[in-house]
Amino acid sequence: MHIDIKLLFSGISVAVSMTAITVSYLSARKAGITGIRPVLVFCFNSGSGWSLKNIGNGPALNIVLALLDADNRWVSPEGIPSLAVNGEFVIGGFNTQIEFIGWGCFYTDISASPYSSTQKGSETQIVASPHVPAWNSAEIEMRKER
Repeated sequence: MHIDIKLLFSGISVAVSMTAITVSYLSARKAGITGIRPVLVFCFNSGSGWSLKNIGNGPALNIVLALLDADNRWVSPEGIPSLAVNGEFVIGGFNTQIEFIGWGCFYTDISASPYSSTQKGSETQIVASPHVPAWNSAEIEMRKER
């Protein structure tokens, strides 16, 4: 009976150790991802209009700005330059003849992980690994800062 208790405590010790290692690994992995993750938000300034600002911890690359039309389709894609941490790109306004209900941007981090930030009414949503519309590179025009 005495040996069975020793085996029981040994088994519990191994299980606790494995759990601690797993939790430590997952925490380090998450910290590594959030340490390089860009977070783009839309900001409004009464003088310059709309801008896109990177409030995350890593650069935002391959940024495509698009409008959300009344049929919930992403249209009028425009590329903008990469944004460093705390970088900002002044959009100004949206010169378009289409009726749109929101806008958003699709971008990647330095590991090519995809993200999106969308603005619909007063609601902002930031999503990791979004479904990015499949645009042909010829459809994306580079936008100049205003």
